[in-house]
Amino acid sequence: TQAVEIMKAEGLPPNEASRINQWHQFITAHIEHLRNIKEYRTPQGTRSLARIFIQLTPWVYGPYFLWIAHGSDGVPSTEGYCFAFMISCMVVMSMVALYNVQRALQDPFDEDGIDDIRVSKIQEQLLANLTTCARVARDITETGQIQDSTMNAPATPRSSHLLR
Repeated sequence: TQAVEIMKAEGLPPNEASRINQWHQFITAHIEHLRNIKEYRTPQGTRSLARIFIQLTPWVYGPYFLWIAHGSDGVPSTEGYCFAFMISCMVVMSMVALYNVQRALQDPFDEDGIDDIRVSKIQEQLLANLTTCARVARDITETGQIQDSTMNAPATPRSSHLLR
């Protein structure tokens, strides 16, 4: 906001200064929201309860699985045991899958999953854009126009693939 006041003193119209302050407020609010997502994860108690429930599910549902294996007539059969085994495996695997999804959603900034936010790539792209802006500003200051070589040159070797 101090920079905006300085620009206003140098002749920036008040409506543009107001717009800059508004965008600054939006950016600040969104950064705070992202910081909250990063810092306030799933509580340890909830994660521990999920782990314990995954471990205890086969034991708690064991009598039900046995009832499934014996069927409605109470006579055990190979097909009944196979069906009960498949159901018990599906229940436990679904619980483990839900736990893994919860862990993956917990920190979207660790760049470990397929849908995480790639902060390092965003940072490289911003660096490339700022480098290009600095080159254009230098060209305009020195020659009064933008050189074609400035716009086509890669900003850095690491981020040149992001500019395609």
